[in-house]
Amino acid sequence: MITKPNGWGEPELEWEQLFTKVRARAATQEERKRFGELHVARAKRLLAAPIEDLYDVVDVTMQMSVPARIHTSLPCAECGEATMETRVRLLHGQHLCPPCFEARLAGRSSHPLPRRQPAAD
Repeated sequence: MITKPNGWGEPELEWEQLFTKVRARAATQEERKRFGELHVARAKRLLAAPIEDLYDVVDVTMQMSVPARIHTSLPCAECGEATMETRVRLLHGQHLCPPCFEARLAGRSSHPLPRRQPAAD
């Protein structure tokens, strides 16, 4: 469905001006009341209108996308969260979910990276 130009009615200057004031919390009590009256009347007109007056119905041809491949989930070595195998990061032989991987690299993990041992001469 496509909304018809002005299918919802011509722009109503008073409603638009009051809407701006109400949204900005600058409307007086009388203006808020008047806006409510206009708003309800507008809603009733729309609800009573035949759908053909509001929208153009058009046929759409679409090609269905290929279903997503289902991958195995692996537990994160740090938080235990099951993570799709294509999203798991391997760090020092441990499977980590992306947030735990990033935390480890940034040093914000409860399991810090192991320190490198100096090479033996």
